[in-house]
Amino acid sequence: MKQILLVGSPNSGKSLLFNALTGLNQRVANFPGITVSTFSGISQKNPEIEVVDYPGVYSLHTISGEEEVAVDAFNNALKQPADQVAAVVCVLDATRLEKGLFLALQVIEACARVGFPVIVAANMIDILEHHSMAIDCEGLEKNLGVPVVAVSAKRNRGVDQLTSLASDRLTPPKSTDTGLIATSEGGNLRARAEELAEKHGPQGDILLISHSRADTLLLHPVLGGISFFVIMYL
Repeated sequence: MKQILLVGSPNSGKSLLFNALTGLNQRVANFPGITVSTFSGISQKNPEIEVVDYPGVYSLHTISGEEEVAVDAFNNALKQPADQVAAVVCVLDATRLEKGLFLALQVIEACARVGFPVIVAANMIDILEHHSMAIDCEGLEKNLGVPVVAVSAKRNRGVDQLTSLASDRLTPPKSTDTGLIATSEGGNLRARAEELAEKHGPQGDILLISHSRADTLLLHPVLGGISFFVIMYL
């Protein structure tokens, strides 16, 4: 039985994607020291694939004890024979692309060294669409050298495509390490992630857009006053 290894940052929707892939109801609290165990389940679409969910981390360069446990578990998984791993799926939050890409670039390089295929799952695509935004998955694919799938784990979109890709014989990424992850600071890698996010990510800040919409209501000459009295009454 082959495995899909799920990795990603905390709050990227990784555990929700795990549930969508396996049909399990995994509940994980996003507090320090909580998500330090791996979870596994059989893929709903392909019973010959086991999905393994690793604890969320922001970087493969650990800065805390919790992250060290998670990264050690992932590094141990990279030591198993390549033919036992269908793919490593790096889950990132499409609304905060830069942070996710910082980890994804590290994961891609680590997997390239051991010959593991990688798929990047850009999650929360439904939130982008709600704000009339999008990401350039095709452009990201060309720059990262691995498949990029837009998914919404919450609405079960793109999950079947993700499983189908992992079931195929994917080509492992080629190592492109030119010193980008040679240091724990990762300054060059952050610059690369920022560059890719700016070029292929959504144009605009969802948080600022949400604030702008709230200001339109709360600062309105009439509706603003009504909102104030309603809030104070409540």
